Amino acid sequence: MDYGELLQAHLQNGADITLGTTPVDRQAASGFGILHSDAKRHIFRFEEKPKDPKLLDELRILMGADLYQAEAWEPKPGTPPLGIGRHCRIEGAIIDKNACIGDGVVITSKGKSENADGENHYIRDGVVVVPKGAVIAAGTSI
Repeated sequence: MDYGELLQAHLQNGADITLGTTPVDRQAASGFGILHSDAKRHIFRFEEKPKDPKLLDELRILMGADLYQAEAWEPKPGTPPLGIGRHCRIEGAIIDKNACIGDGVVITSKGKSENADGENHYIRDGVVVVPKGAVIAAGTSI
């Protein structure tokens, strides 16, 4: 990946956030987070390590993480581990790096204000943003 080219595109587009992604083959896809974007490269769906082959047919952009935790690492009680937990539904949102999102979290922009601030998230132009390092407890609905 040419990070200089990525930075140049970020600056030219006046973007708030730019994600570097890379394609992987179908066999490797279940080991990555999968992003679904539209023709304008706006991300509108994310699935963490999908196992359903039908989902892999629908989604086409993949991303990894830049920070990892050891298998033996145990989070503080009540704090989810790094990444996106099981059985989450995320629509119309951007999750910045190093976020900890618990199991069963629902994050959607549907029915929300265009601009608002919440605990560990904010909404800008109708898009929910979970900032870098935020912690969202299991079962939370945003």
